[in-house]
Amino acid sequence: MSAALQPVLLVDDSPEVILCLKRILTKVGVSNPIITFDDGSGAITFLEALASTPCQESVPRFVFTDINMKQVSGWEFTRWFRGQPLFREVKLIMMTACPDWDTEARAKAAGVDQFFRKFPPVEQLAAYVSDTTPRDWAAWESNSAPVQAQFARPQ
Repeated sequence: MSAALQPVLLVDDSPEVILCLKRILTKVGVSNPIITFDDGSGAITFLEALASTPCQESVPRFVFTDINMKQVSGWEFTRWFRGQPLFREVKLIMMTACPDWDTEARAKAAGVDQFFRKFPPVEQLAAYVSDTTPRDWAAWESNSAPVQAQFARPQ
């Protein structure tokens, strides 16, 4: 399976957010399978099953997670996800409706690759996805300054 077919995971308890993200990803040309979960526990169960199979091509291309969810929060999901050797290289994007600078710093310290306020401008999310799919992740690293500048702490 090629990187272009690796699944994208969306973990959010809001059906509206899931629908919006699916539409954005589809609109910007993501043809990867999109797998959704309404909280971290379902995603963990799925990923545990995935980790027990020898098919590493099924490892997600990237994962979007909310912070505030019932049962297993985005923080708990992130801690579990980053503790799994198979998923350490998978890009993890955290989104929340209630961001602050401490939350963003905590997310980055927890291993989140990108932190967005719900919702960043579609163009920025599209640029991030376009720059990282299906090409390698190094493309995003070199093109991320405009996106990161939006989240820079005011001086």
